[in-house]
Amino acid sequence: MAQVATEPAEFGLRPRTGFFTTFALASGSLGVALATFFAASGRYVVKPPSGSAVARYGAAIWETAWAGGDGHAQCLVAGTGLLALGFGVGIGQAFLHGSDENASEYGALRGTLSYAAFGLALIALALVCWPTTGMPKWTLKRGDRSMMLVTRVIPVLFNTISYQVTYAAMASFSLSACQMNVLVKIPGRASFQVNASMLNAADCVAIIVTVPLLDSLVYPAADRLLGRRTRASEKYLAGLGVCCAAVALAAWFEVSRRASPPVPGCALLRAQAAAQAGAQAEAAAAAGAAAGASVAPTPSPSLESSLGHEESPSGPFASQLECYSNCASSGVEMSDFSVWWMALPFSLVGVGECLCNIPIYECCYSQTPPAYRSMANAVFLFTTAVGSMLTGAFTTALRRFITDDLNDGHLEYFYGACLAFVVLLVPVNLACFSRFEELDEREVEAAGCAKDHGEARKNDVNHVQSSVSEIEEIEAVGFAVVNRGEAEEALE
Repeated sequence: MAQVATEPAEFGLRPRTGFFTTFALASGSLGVALATFFAASGRYVVKPPSGSAVARYGAAIWETAWAGGDGHAQCLVAGTGLLALGFGVGIGQAFLHGSDENASEYGALRGTLSYAAFGLALIALALVCWPTTGMPKWTLKRGDRSMMLVTRVIPVLFNTISYQVTYAAMASFSLSACQMNVLVKIPGRASFQVNASMLNAADCVAIIVTVPLLDSLVYPAADRLLGRRTRASEKYLAGLGVCCAAVALAAWFEVSRRASPPVPGCALLRAQAAAQAGAQAEAAAAAGAAAGASVAPTPSPSLESSLGHEESPSGPFASQLECYSNCASSGVEMSDFSVWWMALPFSLVGVGECLCNIPIYECCYSQTPPAYRSMANAVFLFTTAVGSMLTGAFTTALRRFITDDLNDGHLEYFYGACLAFVVLLVPVNLACFSRFEELDEREVEAAGCAKDHGEARKNDVNHVQSSVSEIEEIEAVGFAVVNRGEAEEALE
């Protein structure tokens, strides 16, 4: 889709219609999906909601924290509040934009808020993970075992922030790739450039290939080697290592790209510009000599002024397409380093996703009671936003090294900051994962079902008691009517 948007002519479309076509295709796909969804709505099994698990859990923690005075619950509430505050600060700083006169002041304020959000997130991570790591038996004060089972999963979910940081770093892969050689030459056809963002397809292909390999070969072999079932934490740590390797490889490629010379087309463009400048100067001098007057020298044309030519009688002629990258900033030259190398980091991130995401999703399902599975998945998805917020702080701190033309900066410093954060968080990951005990899924589900059964039984008892009360009221009214009728007959 990115290639269609930026290079519509390669797909037989008219110029300036690429983005419209892309959005039209996306909208059409969503329309087909919605039509398919509603077409089969008559076959769905619809069940009314039975209340919010998040609200029940939040109310229980709040009551334990303040009514019960439990320090663990108070710490969890404080950590959650700080995390929400940090998230709000991180979002708010993105909307701070001033005029040209006070742009520097607003930039400093945005940087301060970004650092504040980063610090609040780290403090919140510590406050949330400390009381919930292991088997938090303090949650049993309410006599609810399912509450304990879902609470023990929280530190596992929040520790995936280290993976989310490496995943968010993948967004910068395209920045580096856009300044590589994105030119594609096919014999017999006009040359064209690929949009570097299409390399995200390597991530998708890696996921499609990796999942069946892990399920059929890698995990069974690991189970036989360990003599037991491979834990979700072990799969996650392996995936984290693969993602770190992807970020390190991207940093290496960026250093190699910056050390590479520009593509040959740039040197040819410069030669053409110099030749044109010389020819124009000679023509002007000849015209001036013929007129008997002195003519001021004609300024040399810019490199961009030599564009739009497809052939030259004096030899090979380069165009802008062979020098400047269409997906980088204007006027940025491509380095003589193939963009296809960046498919490797994208692919490694895809492999890491399979090792990290799938076991954690499985953990959200198999290690939490049925009523809290959606809440656990929501917490895991929330960590994605937290990871992006943390990388935003790295970007702010290193903004002078992340320039429009990466040849003037050091994008690898950003990759290094992400890797350093992950390495520093590894001891925390190991501490939380080592104290997390994976239980049998049937035991977890039974605990949740027992709670649901207890609540249902309680509701049934309340319903019966309510029905008995209504019957007694009706009988009392009936007896009153009968007695009134007998009294009226006696009076008559």
